[in-house]
Amino acid sequence: MRALAQYAIRGHREATLVTVVTALIPLLFWISAAVLALVILRKGTNEGLKVLFWAALPGIIWLGAGDPTSLLTLLGVSTLAIVLRQTISWHWVLLAALLVGLLSNLVMAVYLQTALAAIEQMLEQSALQNGTSNLTQQLQVLQTNGLDGAIVGLFGATHLAMLLASLVLARWWQACLFNPGGWQAEFHQLRLPLWLSGLLVVVVFGVGNILDLSRWVPMLTVPLLFAAMALIHGSVRKLNLGWPILLLFYLANMFFGATIISIMIFASAADSLLDFRQRLPTRQ
Repeated sequence: MRALAQYAIRGHREATLVTVVTALIPLLFWISAAVLALVILRKGTNEGLKVLFWAALPGIIWLGAGDPTSLLTLLGVSTLAIVLRQTISWHWVLLAALLVGLLSNLVMAVYLQTALAAIEQMLEQSALQNGTSNLTQQLQVLQTNGLDGAIVGLFGATHLAMLLASLVLARWWQACLFNPGGWQAEFHQLRLPLWLSGLLVVVVFGVGNILDLSRWVPMLTVPLLFAAMALIHGSVRKLNLGWPILLLFYLANMFFGATIISIMIFASAADSLLDFRQRLPTRQ
């Protein structure tokens, strides 16, 4: 991966070649977006937009085939890279990511509704053929309870996480090539401002339980989880606990996902107020 970044950053031709080829290959569009973000972070917005012009062509082809993910990822990650270059602040990036994610979700919902309708129709036909009317009734109940909105929200949160992952990869590449250790220090210091984390927690656990926000709540948790990961990595580093603790953390996420995620959300919000890493002793 580092060799790919070294090749792409050589010049405009190399960067364009890498972004176009990876955008054409299914499931590699996030690498194309990361290379584009690296160009923006290192060489500026103007150079990045020149590369984006060509990289967007495969995305337009995929859009014509019914998949907007590639194009939305390229546009979204390039926007976040511009914000990071201009502000050098990850909490502004996370706020911008929310706005980008909400807009992307509106576009994705159009395509997902078509897919959901096809799946529901197929299940209903299967139920009728097998004489199981209960299944049809259950589908109607799930639709009434907002199942479609929850699925669209889950896709939106996954897409938002993918945008941030591509930007993180670009920032890591930039640190490896031009500023060794820079990304680690930057990530370990990430902490959401109190107004932002407080607002997100109120919406997710307060307003979200009163109003039907099932489509939006999963996306709103992504910035809090991202900041919580920074808190965990930074604390482990400051206490010099080593990688086994991080491994246990990710294993716990696999087996106790819902519980760990809730703890991470509240830990992120509490860190905005108390700044845990500042209070921890530094161990060599």
